[in-house]
Amino acid sequence: KFISNSLLRFPQAKNISASYGSAIHKALEIFLSDYNDKWTFMKSLLFESFEKTLKEEGFDKKTEADYLERGRVNLESLYTEISEQTYGELRMEEDFRTASWGTWLGDIQLTGKIDRIEKLPDDSLIITDYKTGRGFDAFDGRWAEHEKIKQWKYRLQICFYAVLFELSPRWRMFTNKKYELFFVEKNRDEERFHRV
Repeated sequence: KFISNSLLRFPQAKNISASYGSAIHKALEIFLSDYNDKWTFMKSLLFESFEKTLKEEGFDKKTEADYLERGRVNLESLYTEISEQTYGELRMEEDFRTASWGTWLGDIQLTGKIDRIEKLPDDSLIITDYKTGRGFDAFDGRWAEHEKIKQWKYRLQICFYAVLFELSPRWRMFTNKKYELFFVEKNRDEERFHRV
């Protein structure tokens, strides 16, 4: 019988793209958590958090330098995009697995880690998942086959988040919820960030 290596936790080679995405996520978590506490945007914190997290991955110097430069260029644009907006109350990296209230479907515990939950003054929620890589504005399947599969997976993820929040004792009382993907790398052809 086949047992996946994810179940057995066999060691695997580090994936630089995944590590880069994790470093961007971590930087946004620290940066926006700090904003939520102090109501100021500390640009240096965004960059320093990204660089520290990526360097801890231990890639060779050339690979590390290439991705550090890619991150710095992107974070420069991302900082402008983020700091020109106002936000409600933010919760970063909300972990449904470790939450005291738990979310259950019968005997099955539903888990997930949400990148950002924003509660607006009118008690509506914006639930955001960050994505690196090529972005899009609609689930319209206009791309190549592998991109269509990615869009399908992302759409399924948003549907699961909706179930998670609707069943959650902590969050189901908020009746107005918006779910979005925020692609945190700027589309250089269009000079803009994509959300869907």
